[in-house]
Amino acid sequence: MKKLVSIVLALALVLAVAVASAATLTIDSKAPEGAIDKTTYTYYQIFKATIGSDATVNANDGTSTGGTASYYIDSAAMYTALTAANNGVFTITAVPGVDGRYNVTLVDGKTIDDILTVISNSAVKAAAFSTGSFVMDKSTRKAVKSDLDLGYYLIESSVGTTLAVQTLSDVEIKEKNDYFTDVKTEDTANVSVGDTVTYTITITIPGTVAVGDEITVHDTLDDRLAINANSIVAKIDNAGDAIELNDGTKKAETEDFAKKFTVTAAMQGHTVVFTYTATVLNTALTDTKFINTSFANDDNYETVPTQVKTYTFDFDLLKTFTGATGEDTNYTATFELSQGSTVFKFVQDASDAKKYTQDPTGGVSVLTIHNNETINVKGLKAGVYTLTEKSTSAGYNLLTEPITVEIIDDTLDDKKSVDTVPAHHVRYKLTADGSWVGDGENSTNNLVSVENNSGTTLPSTGGIGTTIFYIVGGILLVGAAIILVSRRKAHE
Repeated sequence: MKKLVSIVLALALVLAVAVASAATLTIDSKAPEGAIDKTTYTYYQIFKATIGSDATVNANDGTSTGGTASYYIDSAAMYTALTAANNGVFTITAVPGVDGRYNVTLVDGKTIDDILTVISNSAVKAAAFSTGSFVMDKSTRKAVKSDLDLGYYLIESSVGTTLAVQTLSDVEIKEKNDYFTDVKTEDTANVSVGDTVTYTITITIPGTVAVGDEITVHDTLDDRLAINANSIVAKIDNAGDAIELNDGTKKAETEDFAKKFTVTAAMQGHTVVFTYTATVLNTALTDTKFINTSFANDDNYETVPTQVKTYTFDFDLLKTFTGATGEDTNYTATFELSQGSTVFKFVQDASDAKKYTQDPTGGVSVLTIHNNETINVKGLKAGVYTLTEKSTSAGYNLLTEPITVEIIDDTLDDKKSVDTVPAHHVRYKLTADGSWVGDGENSTNNLVSVENNSGTTLPSTGGIGTTIFYIVGGILLVGAAIILVSRRKAHE
């Protein structure tokens, strides 16, 4: 999954060094902020080191400078294992006068791969002078092993990488990252109740991720979205046949799914793309942002969670009757909301009859409102709507033209939090050629205000009422002409 920068210094019989009596090995995680690196490191001391008598020791901290160091082994088991695995990489020389002790130097021209081949041999590791493990700390983002004896070590990580390190002084290693990542997107920024949203999770897999590694993709939807479980599918580069998915372990019961796949050679250096759909429920709240989160993990690493925010919007409708005061149920009007040929249906909240949630599965097709009453209409996406008054109280004029209502999404630029700024605003106009009300930059208006005037309803110009007047007027003129002609004949 990742590479580590290998610290490999040529082994020589004599080295000028600055040393301490023990060393600390620190490995810094370079995982992105918010990711969880759980890598475990196992160390094996392959060679010991000694500092020559010409070193100058600092009395304050015990460090030595200016001395010489040599690498050696002093066990029969290590001598046997190293000799068998050596293959000409190291020169192993008996130390005169010291029984069972051998100096070790690197043969000129040998590479890091040559070294790792020898010291990674299972028999050599089994004969190591010391061994142990240490783990990446999630809070400090460091893996630290203190009090290592001076020497030369093989370090193996739980992700399958190896490195060779000499600990003549404290050593710090920075990881070279090759992490898999995940990004979640959606096909729409805002929705109405009943809409279907398509979500995409893209897992990018570097070539260093091992074949056979099992990666689990976790996803959590807002509880006002219902996932369509049968729609979950994953493909390499979002093309070709679907890959096999198995149920992984959920990190929390609130997760909607945890789907696991096994890395193949065809996936290395490519993406695995998950897609699925979800439906917006009628429990959508006013000005709601649905936060949907995904992340991916294997046994050693967990990606930074990625989120998308899907919004549904609302507006308030205020109705007044000229001359009426207070919220008076004796004055009632009804409205119909439509968009194109679609007439919306609504369900009233059980706890508040003044709240109407758009629900295509059923409910009432008219919004009922009384004098000086404000109702809330919610569960709508951004867009242009037509609000038509269908009835009003006796003695009041019915609106002759529908109201155009536009819900404007103010989140499209940067998905700003609704906790700090309005997610949307509303503007409206009473006729097709009228001026907008509630418009303007940074508007926070979400109110549509409608007033009914008392009096006789007059027909609109060019409407059927005008035709009726023409017909009646024509009949009267014809009748008057007939009477006039009849009277003249009578006088004659």
